Amino acid sequence: MSRNIDTGFRIKELEKNPNIINVSERSISYNPEFKTKAGKEYKKGEIPPLKFS
Repeated sequence: MSRNIDTGFRIKELEKNPNIINVSERSISYNPEFKTKAGKEYKKGEIPPLKFS
């Protein structure tokens, strides 16, 4: 079962996030550095922030 990302406004808002490389109606591609850092934080039991400084 797949979910579609709302078109229009929501896609434009996601595209503003520096951790996101590409957004389509069906998927989001994240920056590899963000994915690595978020994974490490998750393994430590922390919730990763939406933006890394």
